[in-house]
Amino acid sequence: MRRFTQLTVSAMLLLLGSVSAFAKDTLNTNEKLLANQYLQSNNGSYKLYLQGDGNVVLRNAASAALWASATNGKGGVRLTMQSDGNLVLYTSAGKAVWATGTNGKGANRATLQDSGNFALLTAST
Repeated sequence: MRRFTQLTVSAMLLLLGSVSAFAKDTLNTNEKLLANQYLQSNNGSYKLYLQGDGNVVLRNAASAALWASATNGKGGVRLTMQSDGNLVLYTSAGKAVWATGTNGKGANRATLQDSGNFALLTAST
């Protein structure tokens, strides 16, 4: 019985740890979102998914798609907030398939706001 309890508690902690890794609203410089992960607004009303098909999709609480990158099928597996201020979707081979084109603009984080806006922000904002 004791071994079963330890395994159950360990499994629960592992599950909670993996869920909390997704429950953030911001990608800071050099952080990335991997396929099948998402950002969530603090109020829980919006999620920005990097779907398994490579499409980046913003959804509301009813799961209705509000915006999409139209990159499904292009092999995107990693959405990275780069140190140059550009948010880029890469394939596993490191090829860029989508980007915001904001390099050199001073952005250091990408945040999914409670309003549903997905914004690139600078240190002063």
